[in-house]
Amino acid sequence: MTYDPTQPAATTSPKLSVGDIQSNFEKFFNIFKNNHVALNDFNQGKHSTVIFQQQNNDPTVTNDQVTLYAKEVVSSISTEPQLFAKIKESLNLPNLPFQLTLNQVNTTGPNQYQSFMMGGYLIYFGNTNDIPTPITLSPAPSSILCVQSVTQGLIAGTNPPYDVGVTVTSNSTFKINSSNAILGTTFLWFAIGAQ
Repeated sequence: MTYDPTQPAATTSPKLSVGDIQSNFEKFFNIFKNNHVALNDFNQGKHSTVIFQQQNNDPTVTNDQVTLYAKEVVSSISTEPQLFAKIKESLNLPNLPFQLTLNQVNTTGPNQYQSFMMGGYLIYFGNTNDIPTPITLSPAPSSILCVQSVTQGLIAGTNPPYDVGVTVTSNSTFKINSSNAILGTTFLWFAIGAQ
């Protein structure tokens, strides 16, 4: 049996519709507790989950509205729908959608970590003491926008840091260079990639 919005009937005494009324309350209670804190709870009625239906196109935003919506991301990193936002146009700038989430991050390392930055960018960071070997970013971005590296070593006697340079070799790899670092020196690095 499903919820019946016609119960109790206007022409029937509630006394004669007790079973239908109780059934409707039971159905309402069970339906309402999906994605809400159940009735008779201290936080009753509050949302416990918000579900965004996946959109095929970016919605239009009018007036002073902001819209949040789910949309599939076309990338090598994730095929899951992600959360996007659009705000109204201001100062004659277009209200382009911007990505707010990414469902994949790497926090396990041990020498490379990855996270997400709003707008569809990925942040990578890590360390290496094997600079002859290129570093491959994983998951692979569509392009590397920025790479920086610093050394943890000092030149013996004078104590300035070793020189450091970075060469981007592909959309997902780069190489750290140093002309005076000794073998085994630790280099920290940070990269920003486009999703």
